[in-house]
Amino acid sequence: MPPQGPPHIPDRVSSLLPPAHRERLQVLTKRKASTMSMVSIKSSPEEFINAKVEALQAEYDLGDTQETYYKDALNECRITEAQFREAAKSIPNRQELDTIQGNLTVLKKQRKFVEDDLAEVPPPQNPHLDDAYTSLMIARIESACAKAPKSGTIINPQKFKLKVLEYYDGSRKTEDSQTEQYCMLTGWYGAITRKSHKETPVKAAHLVPRSLEGEDLNYLFGITGGEQVLSSPENSLLLHKNIEEAMDSSEIVFLPAIGKEKAIDWKLMVVDQSKLKDSITERHKWGDLHGKCLQFLNNNRPAKRYLYFRYVMTYLINKKRDSTSVEWAIDQKTKGYMWATPGPYLRNSLLRSLARRISDHYLPEALYQQTTFSDLPYARTKDEADEQHYTTTLAHKIGLLDKMEAEEEASDTAS
Repeated sequence: MPPQGPPHIPDRVSSLLPPAHRERLQVLTKRKASTMSMVSIKSSPEEFINAKVEALQAEYDLGDTQETYYKDALNECRITEAQFREAAKSIPNRQELDTIQGNLTVLKKQRKFVEDDLAEVPPPQNPHLDDAYTSLMIARIESACAKAPKSGTIINPQKFKLKVLEYYDGSRKTEDSQTEQYCMLTGWYGAITRKSHKETPVKAAHLVPRSLEGEDLNYLFGITGGEQVLSSPENSLLLHKNIEEAMDSSEIVFLPAIGKEKAIDWKLMVVDQSKLKDSITERHKWGDLHGKCLQFLNNNRPAKRYLYFRYVMTYLINKKRDSTSVEWAIDQKTKGYMWATPGPYLRNSLLRSLARRISDHYLPEALYQQTTFSDLPYARTKDEADEQHYTTTLAHKIGLLDKMEAEEEASDTAS
C-alpha cells in the first residue's frame, strides 16, 4: 500500500479563501510536489543537495503561506473557528515550520561538509540500489542537521566526551558494573579516583582544536557555520590523555594507509623518532605505537577533512620549529607526501597563505594539490584584504595553540 500524504484541506474550507490566495496556494502545492519528487531521482551529491534545498524551501513556503492565509481568513471572518481548526490539521504548526527552516539553514551553512560526506557514499552499481543510495544520502543530511548546535552554544567538555563515546561505542560496563572507556590505540581503561571523583585516562581528543573557532576557520573549510566543526564527534578520537597531549603539541600525527579491500586505516606516526624508546603509558613506549593503526569498534569514523587539517597543522608547526624536522611527512619509498586520500578538504588560497605565515616556507605543491578546493558557488573566495585578515587571525591562534590547549586541558580536569 503506498504511503498516505498529509490530510487534505477540505474544499468547503479552502474555497472560502480569496481567489488570489487560492491560486497562490495551488502554485506552491504543485511546486512542493515537484521538488520533493526530484529529490528521489538525483544521484550525484551536488544534484541531490540542490534538490533537497529546493524541496525544503518549497515545503516551508507552502506551510508558512497556508498559516498566514488561514489566519487572515479567520480574522476577516471568512471562516469560522471550527473551519480554521479543521484546516490547521493539514498545515504544519509553527514548531514544524521552524524545524524545516532550521534544517534548510544548516544545510546551506554546512553544504560543503554534507557534499563531502555524500561523495564518499559508493554510487549504485545497478538500478536496484537507487533507493538504498538515496535513503543513505537523506540520512546523512538529516544527521548533519541534527548534530548542529544552536548558534552561540558553548561546547561542554563532559557532554562532548559522552557524545564521542557514544559515537564510537567507546564505553562499557564490566561484570561488576564498573565503567571502562576505550583508547583507539591502547585499549580499555577502568576509572580511578582523581580529586574526589572517578575518571579514566581516556580523552575525547579534538582534531580541530576548540581554540581555533571563528569565521577564519569556517572560511578555510568552506562553510559558514563553524559550530559543526568543533562539536561533531567526527572531529574527535578517543585517546589516552598522554597520547592526546602529544597530538596537541604536534609530536605525533595520523596518516592514511590503504588497508584490506582498499579500506582506509589511520596509522600513528611519531614525528621525532629519537623518542621511540620513551614511555607514553605504564604499558607502552612510543615504539610500540609508531606505525600502529587506530582500532575502531564500529563503523563510525573521524572525518578525513579534520584528520587532514591536523596533518597540515602538524607539518607547519614542525616546519617552523625546525625546517629539517618534517622527514616524517615523506614516504621514503616513493619520495611522495604521505597523505594518500585526495579530496577537497581546505581552501587552497588561505591554506597556502597560512603556511607562509606560520612557517616562513611555501607549502609544497604535492601537499595540497589534490586536497584543496579553489572556489565554490555557495562559498565564494573573498578578496585579498579579507583573506589576509583571516590568515593573520588564524595564524595567531595556531601560534598560541600549545598554550591554549594546555589551558583547556587544565579546565577540563578541574571541571
